[in-house]
Amino acid sequence: MPRNEDVKRTEGIGSSWKVGLTGGIGSGKSTIARAFEALGAHRIDADQLAHEVLDDPAVMGEVEDTLGSGLRAADGTLDRDAIAKRVFADEASLNLLEAIIHPRVRNRIEDRLAQIARMGFDDRSPLPGGRPLILL
Repeated sequence: MPRNEDVKRTEGIGSSWKVGLTGGIGSGKSTIARAFEALGAHRIDADQLAHEVLDDPAVMGEVEDTLGSGLRAADGTLDRDAIAKRVFADEASLNLLEAIIHPRVRNRIEDRLAQIARMGFDDRSPLPGGRPLILL
C-alpha cells in the first residue's frame, strides 16, 4: 500500500478508521491483525482486555460473589474452564458474568481509543494522510 512520505504528525484523529475484525476460532483473525499491525495499524484486542479484567482482584471477588465458589485455580487466579462450564450451562449465569466483564472491557477500549487519539496522525499508518487504522 503506498504511503505519503510527506505526512507529518498532526493533532487529532477526526478521520480515523475503526475496523471490527471478527471470525470463528482458527479463522485467521490474529494473522490478519498482525499483518495490519506490521503496516502501522493499532490493535485493540477485546479478548486480551477481558483476560486482563478477569485478572483484577476486585473483579475476581465480584465473579465469585456473583457466580459462587469453586472458580479459583490452584494459583489463586480465576479458573476460566470452571467459569466456562458454569456459565455455558446456565444462560442467567452467562448474563451475570457479561454484566461484570463487558462494561469494564468497553471502558478499556474507550481508554485505548483516547490514547490513540492523543497520538494524532502517524505517517506509519497504512491509510492516506496518516489517518490511524484501528482494529477492534
